[in-house]
Amino acid sequence: MTTSISMRTINFRTKSNLISAYNLIYSFMQILIPCENEILRCKATQQDPYRVGKDEPLTLSLERELTSVLYDGEICGFRRCEEARKDLVKRHDFSTYACFRAVDLLNEGEINLDNLRAFMKRAGHYPNEEEIVAAVRRLDLDADSSINYAEFSEALKP
Repeated sequence: MTTSISMRTINFRTKSNLISAYNLIYSFMQILIPCENEILRCKATQQDPYRVGKDEPLTLSLERELTSVLYDGEICGFRRCEEARKDLVKRHDFSTYACFRAVDLLNEGEINLDNLRAFMKRAGHYPNEEEIVAAVRRLDLDADSSINYAEFSEALKP
């Protein structure tokens, strides 16, 4: 026996909760799953999730791994970036626009993978493709695979 619920029987509060849940899941996917790789996106969204009951704890090894990823990779990295942002703002010779233009040499109004790769090479750094994509994704708020000036200047604010 299957049951169906029409949207008319769901009250406004439930609709609002559903929309909020969808937006949260969509935002989470945009952050974690590359928008440039449709195969990976499909694979990640269609696999069975790791099930944990409401009152069931994670395994100790999984908790340690998550803690390590969050602390070492994210929190420490965020702190280093925040310190660098604060140092930049204090400099009298720093301009967000000049910095953006240094990366966007062709004056396209955006920083894409190619712009960033070329800039990094000019600066003597040779990141692999995954690192370039990760950098763009980190700053790309509208998920269009490029960084516009508003996104760039927001990322540089301490």
